[in-house]
Amino acid sequence: MNKIFGISEYCSLKINKIILLNDNKIVAGADDGNVYIYTIANKDNEYYYYKFSCIKITDIGEVRDIIEMDEDHILACGEEGSINIIKISKSNAFYVDGVKPTDYSINQIIKLIDGNIIAGSDDGHLYIFKYNSKEESLEMIRAIFLNYQILNICQCNNNELAASVFEKNELFWKQCSLRFFDNSYQLITSIKLKNMSLGQKLETINESKLFACDGANIIIINLKNHSIINKYKINKINIFFLFKDNILLGGDKIGNIYKWEIKNNNINLKNIINGHNNECVSGIIKFKGNKFITCGHDGNIVIWEDKK
Repeated sequence: MNKIFGISEYCSLKINKIILLNDNKIVAGADDGNVYIYTIANKDNEYYYYKFSCIKITDIGEVRDIIEMDEDHILACGEEGSINIIKISKSNAFYVDGVKPTDYSINQIIKLIDGNIIAGSDDGHLYIFKYNSKEESLEMIRAIFLNYQILNICQCNNNELAASVFEKNELFWKQCSLRFFDNSYQLITSIKLKNMSLGQKLETINESKLFACDGANIIIINLKNHSIINKYKINKINIFFLFKDNILLGGDKIGNIYKWEIKNNNINLKNIINGHNNECVSGIIKFKGNKFITCGHDGNIVIWEDKK
């Protein structure tokens, strides 16, 4: 894994999430409540960038998550409970509308196969929205109270919904678990986990497998019977991403970036490098060919090339 380019103008910020738009725009959500958009270009095998836009979505918290809705719109959620629609034109980007279903943090938003949006919150709710592209608006169609602090959510390839949660008793959040729900959001089963925190920690592999991380292990789960197939011990892992069919990339809380090979339900470490100045690696996305992009709490956004 070789570093080929970096954006480091915001080293005083924590970058929490990145996505890639149209192969040439990087969108980053930061702890100052801003969404930053950069245009990336390549000339004579040299990368360069310029700031395309900056949009403020909250004054009292961090940007927790960002997703692409269509070629002209993204959604960004905030620590103060908002979900915001941002429109991206050829020359600029700007806020157009938003909803605020709660005063608690919205930790993750995903787009479901049916086009609806689902958001998981610290207040124990799953919020489901209908997105109207013509009116550029969100309409809440359902709120489901689970009585869990919802950290990470993922729609599996078998259409089940997986959510990592902290259960709650009368005084505080306690046992962490991975919960599976059917299309009607009825609980199917749950698997106890050692621990879980915010981050991209659920990744579907195919119709029969889900990868999860509990902070101490990467866990392979059989989606047919919701059983644990295997565990791979790794400390302080914060995020992982399926780069190729058999290659898993990950980042930990002290800046390390990992490359694993998946073979016969086993995970084998192939490479490790410190890429974010001993700070938390908070995002990994695919770029072009063998390239990928990471972001971290050191404020850096880095393009890497995975050389075999």
